[in-house]
Amino acid sequence: MVEHKDVNPDVAKRILQKILVKENLNIKQKNKSAREMVKTIQDIIQEEVKSYSPAKRTTANS
Repeated sequence: MVEHKDVNPDVAKRILQKILVKENLNIKQKNKSAREMVKTIQDIIQEEVKSYSPAKRTTANS
């Protein structure tokens, strides 16, 4: 089960923008399979989650 937490709209918008750019580029160039695009999207999301983690924000604000 997925735990629901508050979502920062700016972070969600940034993730969505990155995904859309990658998808549009792939549609035009057809470089990646659907499976590879899923992996790319997962990597984008993980990258944003890591950069937005509470521990990182706490050390950044110290």
